[in-house]
Order: sequence, then C-alpha cells, then structure tokens
Amino acid sequence: MYPYPIRALCCIRQKNIVAAVLILVFINLFGSLPAQNTNALWQADKAYIYKSRISMYGREFSGIMVIKRNTQGVFRTVFMNEAGMKYFDFELGEDTFRVVHIFKPLDRKIIIRLFTDIYSLMLFVPTMPKDSENSSDSNLIKSKKGNKVILYYANSGLVSEIYRRGLFRKKRQVLFNDYKEDTATDIVALTKGIRFKQTFILLKK
Repeated sequence: MYPYPIRALCCIRQKNIVAAVLILVFINLFGSLPAQNTNALWQADKAYIYKSRISMYGREFSGIMVIKRNTQGVFRTVFMNEAGMKYFDFELGEDTFRVVHIFKPLDRKIIIRLFTDIYSLMLFVPTMPKDSENSSDSNLIKSKKGNKVILYYANSGLVSEIYRRGLFRKKRQVLFNDYKEDTATDIVALTKGIRFKQTFILLKK
C-alpha cells in the first residue's frame, strides 16, 4: 500500500495536478501529533478528499473539498476548483470560526453564516452515547443535544443523519448515505428555506 500522500495524488486525474499539489501542501501545513478520537466520523490528522458540488441561489460551484481535523479538534475545510483556485478556506472549532480565505462573490455574511451552520452540524459529531433513545425506525438510535438531533445506525454506531430543528421542520440537514468501512463516502447537506445543497463523494484512494 502506498503512503497516503502518494495515494492522494493517484486518486486525482492528471488534469487536476494543481489541485493535487495544493491538497498535499494543505495536509502538511495542518499536521500534528496523533491523539485519541472522540469524533464519530472524522479521525484526527487524516485528510478526507471529496468531489463536491454546491448549488446555492441558482448558482453552482464544483471541485475538490478537503476536510482535516487536528488533534485539538479544530477542522480545516478547503474547497477549490479543479484548476486549484480556492473558493474558500475555513477553520472551525466547537465555538470558533475563522475565514482563512473566501472567493469574493461568496464573501457575504449570510453565505458565511450558512457555511458555518452546515459545517458545524456536519463535522462536530460525538460518538454514540450510551443513553441514546430508540427512534421510530428500529434500525436507528437517536441522540439529542439542544436543537441538534443525531441518528445512528443501531448495528454499527455510524451516523445516518444529523439535523437541526426549526420551529416546525428540519432547518439544516446532513445525510450520510453510504460508507466504506468507517469513512462516509456519500454525504448530502441541505437547508430549508434557503436554496442550498452540497454533495460530497469520496475520491478513490
């Protein structure tokens, strides 16, 4: 098996070589020492590389999304097109959010707030607690934290869905449609009221 950086390059087509190089630079800059993992989805010091598409307000952006969590629990999310141009680069902690870079047409408070809400929902996922309750679907276990609801598969403990409740309906929603071992390979993030959808398909290693 090749070391991870070599596999990262191999999984991206030759025409995406600029984006591949930037991914490897990002991985090296955001590295740190190994630590215990308390997150149900994202292991520390492992870069997750997805083919991603965002549909928002009638516009579409597609490219490569890199997600990495360091040992302090802080995430770095970088979204770039296939030529290597960054759409955005965010740093997220449990209670912090920092814009490292954002493409000018996306630099609007309402859009940044939307990304903050979606990625905070999607990234900060605790492992299934022992006091979780059964959902209406016998195959799922439900956990609640404030207005945030997490559904886990009962047989594996993997996450099926996370949503944030509004007054009458789900306000923000993230679906984990498929896994390979413990890694989410097909993710969809949606919002209600605002026309937003982002898809994530894991690139082959």
